[in-house]
Amino acid sequence: MTRYRYRPYVPGDEHAINELYLAVTGRKRTVSQFMWQWQDAPGGKGEIWLIEYVNDDGSTKLIGHHGVMPIVFSYGQDDFLAGKTENTMVLPAFRAKILYPKYEQIFLSQYEKRFDLLFSTLGPPAALRQRLMQGYEAKRKWLHFEWSLCPGAFLSRLGISCMARQEKPFFKTLGGLCIAIGKKINQFTAFIPRNSNSLPLQVLSSQEAKKHQFFAKFWDIARNSYGLTPRRNREDLAWRYWDNPYGIHTTFVYEGSKSGGCGYAIVRNIGPQIFRLEDIVIYPIDQALLEKILNTVCEWVHAQGGNILSFSTVADENKLVNFFIKFQKTNLRDKFHSFFNRNDTLMPRKLLNNTLVDSNNKIIDWYVTPFVFEGRV
Repeated sequence: MTRYRYRPYVPGDEHAINELYLAVTGRKRTVSQFMWQWQDAPGGKGEIWLIEYVNDDGSTKLIGHHGVMPIVFSYGQDDFLAGKTENTMVLPAFRAKILYPKYEQIFLSQYEKRFDLLFSTLGPPAALRQRLMQGYEAKRKWLHFEWSLCPGAFLSRLGISCMARQEKPFFKTLGGLCIAIGKKINQFTAFIPRNSNSLPLQVLSSQEAKKHQFFAKFWDIARNSYGLTPRRNREDLAWRYWDNPYGIHTTFVYEGSKSGGCGYAIVRNIGPQIFRLEDIVIYPIDQALLEKILNTVCEWVHAQGGNILSFSTVADENKLVNFFIKFQKTNLRDKFHSFFNRNDTLMPRKLLNNTLVDSNNKIIDWYVTPFVFEGRV
C-alpha cells in the first residue's frame, strides 16, 4: 500500500492545517486568521497542496503543506498576478522519509499557469535551494533597517535581544531592565528630526483609513512611477492592513499641497518599544518628500513610546532604496552587528510572463516592503 499521497485543499482542511502549522512553527492560528490569509485576498483563493500519510486502517494524517498566496502586482498601468510561496512545511518526523522536492515540483506544474510571477520572501537556506532548483533567480538581497529614535534605542534593542533568550533567567532579567530604562529615556528625551522638517500628516485608524477618499484614486496617480510592486488599490490595502486579524495598524496620509507631493505610510507596534513601517508609498518619488514623511512618522512613534522604527526592503536598483539608505537616522543593524544574523538573505523570484523582462532579458526592478510578508508579527 502506498503510504503517502497528495491532494489540493478542500474546505474543512483548515483545522488540520492549523494543527500542522502549530506543530512546525509553534504559532497558533485561528480559522478566521487562516481564511483571511488563504481565502479572502483580492487576488483570489490561495493555492494549497497537502501531503498525507496513510495509516494501516486507511485513515490519514496531514504531514506536509505547500502554499502560494496570490497577490496582485502592478507594473505601469497593467496588473499581474503574483504567487508568494508561504507555509511550506513538513513534520520533522517525516522529513527524512519523503522526497519533498518531488512533491513541490508536481504542485508547481498544477498552478504555475495561473500566475505571471512567483516569489518567496524570508526563508531558511533549504527553502532557497528548493526555489533555485525550480528555476527561480535569487540575486537581490533584503535590506533591514532599525532606525534609532532616541538615545534609549540601544538599550531597547539590547533588551529585545536578551528577552529572546528567556530560557536563561539572567538574560530575561537583563532584558527587562534594559527595556525599562529605555522606556524612561524615551519619556525624558525629545525626538529630533535631522535635515528636514516634518509634515502635517493625518493619523487614521483602520476604520477611518478604509473610508478615506485619498485611497480612492491615489494608486491610479502613483502607479506609473514605480517598477513591479504590489498593487495598492483600496481593496488591497484593506485586506492586507485594515482588515488584518493579527493586529492594529495606524495609517498616515499626506494629501499634498500647492507645491505638490502626496503619500501614505502604515505602521504597527510590534513591541516592546519597536514599531514596524509596514508600507510607504509617495508621489512623486522625491527624497525630500520621503524624508519629511519618515520624520513625521518617527516623531509619532516616539510619542507612542517607541524607540525604534524598523523597515525592510529589497536592494533593487530604484531610487527609493537609495533614499532609505540615506535617511539620516542611525540604523542599529549597522552599528551593532552582534545583535543580528548578518548573513545576506536573498529574495527568490521567477517570471512566468515575458512582458516583465527588460530589454536586457533581466527581471525588472521591484519595489518591495513588508506588504509581502505573511501579515503577522
